[in-house]
Amino acid sequence: MNEGSRAPSPVAASKGATQPVAPGAVAASKPVPRAPVAPSAPVGNLRVDPPLGARAVAKVNVKGSDTTLQPDQNGEFARVPIDPRETVAVQVGFPEGFPGQQVTVEVADGGVLDGKAPGKALKLDESKNISFSFRANDDPGLYRVLVSKGGDMRQLNFWVGPELPVANR
Repeated sequence: MNEGSRAPSPVAASKGATQPVAPGAVAASKPVPRAPVAPSAPVGNLRVDPPLGARAVAKVNVKGSDTTLQPDQNGEFARVPIDPRETVAVQVGFPEGFPGQQVTVEVADGGVLDGKAPGKALKLDESKNISFSFRANDDPGLYRVLVSKGGDMRQLNFWVGPELPVANR
């Protein structure tokens, strides 16, 4: 704005009055309301995690043995080794969710959910869990299963084949 310009004052704007604005200054405007950030919502490259103890938990049953997994700071669960074409039972709980809330599950690198589909929409049960099975293909390597509830995205990692040497991970 030029020197001597006038911008409406927040109080007098409705009456058409103006007040001086200093050279190089920006006229005040109403603050823009911001939507609240949901727990575990991604914020840029950062993730706002829910309070300690309220994080998603995964239970994976491989060959009759249950393994409980906690996600890391990026929302990824530890890698679980499985055999080619092996089917594993998976349960993911969202303590901050609510029964009936929709959760989307999709495979990113091959394999199928519940024996037939690469993706599906599920709803949290009364215990705030979803359950599905995952079957890998014959090919060795990483199989990612993406689980998202609103902005809360988690990643299950299954590995088929021999473990890689540490230097190649």
